[in-house]
Amino acid sequence: MKIGVIGSGRLGICFSLILSKYLEEVNVYDKNLEYLKLIEEKQFNSPEPGVNELINENKNLNFCYNLSELIESSEIIYTFVDTPSNEDGTYDISNLQNVIEDCLLEEGFKEKVFVIGCTVNPGDSQNISNRLSSNNIETFYNPEFIAQGSIIDDLENSDLVLIGGKKNKNSEDLVSIYEKFMKKTPNFSILSYTSAEITKIAINSFLNTKITFANMIGDILIKSNKEDEISNVLEAIASDRRIGNKYFNFGLGFGGPCLPRDNIALIKYAENLNLDLDLLSKVDEHNIKHRKVIADFVISQNKENYPFFMEGIGFKKGSDILTESTRLYLLEDLLSCSKKVYVESIFESNFEILNKLSKNNENLTIVDTKDDIKEEVYEIIY
Repeated sequence: MKIGVIGSGRLGICFSLILSKYLEEVNVYDKNLEYLKLIEEKQFNSPEPGVNELINENKNLNFCYNLSELIESSEIIYTFVDTPSNEDGTYDISNLQNVIEDCLLEEGFKEKVFVIGCTVNPGDSQNISNRLSSNNIETFYNPEFIAQGSIIDDLENSDLVLIGGKKNKNSEDLVSIYEKFMKKTPNFSILSYTSAEITKIAINSFLNTKITFANMIGDILIKSNKEDEISNVLEAIASDRRIGNKYFNFGLGFGGPCLPRDNIALIKYAENLNLDLDLLSKVDEHNIKHRKVIADFVISQNKENYPFFMEGIGFKKGSDILTESTRLYLLEDLLSCSKKVYVESIFESNFEILNKLSKNNENLTIVDTKDDIKEEVYEIIY
């Protein structure tokens, strides 16, 4: 099979590099040609764990500098482009639509398999399939279940491979691609387009609910003066195999570029069906209210009133991504309470926001490493 990947952002380049380890012909194209050249010449430094190593080891990935070359060289074409959220919570698929229209301008874009790898609204895949059917293009919806900061590990160890489309030889080919590189056998679920689209955002919405429920129990224990037993209580609840311990810890709440927006997207889709998903609305509300509770809790745990120390401000430890970062929210809450905070600045992309915050608040100090701090600190574990 000859594979093509359009879009070499965080997910696209990870997927391309992993495939190139196991398949003889993998092609990648990105409209940002300078960026693509940096990757090919091994001069690109990615903040995503494991990517730089794969780039340096790469031998089989073919870099295409025009779309026609990728189309001519590929039988199955994956597309990973950004689908940001609109103001109403739906996904903006204009980037994806632009890719499709560009492909349709190419004479060779016929009798191919076109795979949508980015999150879309329920109904979008069917519309795209209708648009491409006249070129004898079969469309599949195949989103990944990954978190930025662990993309490679998530791709290789996913519990679920979700495919929207028909069960046929082409969908079997997609399954076989995953079988080549995955480290364990996942559940391969082939559903209709709309059911697959709903499944994708429903999973993330469920995770949001589970995270929030754990935090609600933690909040109750704090108010009950039993904060020292939060972990034990949650472990006891999670020991019931119907519940499990994944995404069931007391912490800062859900954040990042994926989980929060999927809640809103599912609420919006339900509204279009005249359904009110008030549960998910309450989940969002509590996630925001919890920020104040967790900030007060962190302050209360610092018995010696030492300065605080945070390892970066990404939405989770080890990440440079600030989108809906609950760790950044916590930093802002601590500063608003006039608490002294040291922040280890790991990623260059975070310098701007940290420098802006430090200029406006003398209690914030940016350090290269924790070892640079010459006084006792209270390290925030979340």
